[in-house]
Amino acid sequence: MTLISSRPVTRSASILSPEHRWVTIAAIALVTLGAYENRAITTILPVIADDLDGLRWFGLASAIPAATYLVATTVAGTWTDHRGPRRPLLFSLVLFALAQIASGLAPSMEVLLAARALSGIAEGGLDIALVVLVSDLMPEALRAKVFAAFATAWIVPSLVGPAVAGGIAQWLGWRAAFLLPLIMLIAVVPALLPALRRATARGAREWSASERATIRAAALVAGAIAMLTWGTSAGASGEFWGAAGAAAALFVIAVRLAHVLPSGSLRGERGAPALVLATLLVSLAFSALGSYLPLLLATVRGASPAIAGVTLTITGIFWAVGSNVSSRDAVRARFSPGQVAAAGMAVMTLGGFGPLLLALDVVSLPVAMGGWALAATGMGLVNNTLAVHLTVLVPDEERGRYLAGRTVAAAVGVAGATALGGALVAREADHLTAWPITITVAAGILAALITIPLARRVDVV
Repeated sequence: MTLISSRPVTRSASILSPEHRWVTIAAIALVTLGAYENRAITTILPVIADDLDGLRWFGLASAIPAATYLVATTVAGTWTDHRGPRRPLLFSLVLFALAQIASGLAPSMEVLLAARALSGIAEGGLDIALVVLVSDLMPEALRAKVFAAFATAWIVPSLVGPAVAGGIAQWLGWRAAFLLPLIMLIAVVPALLPALRRATARGAREWSASERATIRAAALVAGAIAMLTWGTSAGASGEFWGAAGAAAALFVIAVRLAHVLPSGSLRGERGAPALVLATLLVSLAFSALGSYLPLLLATVRGASPAIAGVTLTITGIFWAVGSNVSSRDAVRARFSPGQVAAAGMAVMTLGGFGPLLLALDVVSLPVAMGGWALAATGMGLVNNTLAVHLTVLVPDEERGRYLAGRTVAAAVGVAGATALGGALVAREADHLTAWPITITVAAGILAALITIPLARRVDVV
């Protein structure tokens, strides 16, 4: 089968050339839609939980989309390998619309929980199908630019999404906030249709027993990640069942993770398996470095919410900067993906000392945020490079499975960092000091340092 991606790329090729324009516009629009929904709903979720008398379910409402997202990416990965991206993408768009409608009309917290679970399924399917669509229709040299544009598409929703959603909730009520994603979706679909008509179909084949087993294992791992996140904090606070749940979750992840990730991933075998393992460690490192910075600033250092939230703005902007640097033709021509990824991890390691020295109260906030900007730039460099390189390393009929495996690896890395930091913070919740966050950030620096040599193994030769 001959794909557009096999054609040589001319010097004038552009993601906005007539051949690729609609794919680019539709893809970026969908990413912007998902980014807004993520930032907006996170902002107003406390208001929703309070109005529906469901604050006791707030944690679950925050976590359940991530769990269903994880399972959905595994299903969507296999589905796209079997049928191509068209059907999974259309199905996920319908689910997304239903999730927004159900959320906006939810009469109780229980209904909202179901709607949030549906939203996670929709977003998981959209993410995998969209990347496969771009990989099918874009030449290799242009994929990096599109994926860099994905990172850039998060900036505006990250800056204005919370304010827009908060304003809608305040003036029109929180239910009206779910209308804007629906309006955006209606605007996106016409741009998406030309790309879907060009989507590469796959030969229909039956799902194998191995693929079904992988999906079951992914469901177990997703549930275990949710349990680990809750159990470590509860256990550190002295709750026996929390500690027992965390221990059981660790056991499930250790036993079943190898069944979810592509073969050879946990051994770091050269090529795509090493790339999947690197993704796990990259996510662990970056999450450990930055997840607890707002808590450090707001609770330990006494900064205002606006100052504490600046870390999120820095993340979005400088992640996009790193992604765009890695997508430049000059960089891709001179350095291999492994070299760029290793350099990105070195930059992240160096930048991690900003948050570490801030936690130790050695440097000022501007200096620390400069370090964090450097870490976010490194994340953009390595994440975009790995995302593009994976589409090159694996054949069309396995692309969805590997993309799903990379998503699972990233989720496990984030969960590991969250569990470590959450347990340490929970131990001092009544009189929180900086040391739990200091240890978490130090662990992130160590993980980033370890990943540097592993990143070089993503190169096949």
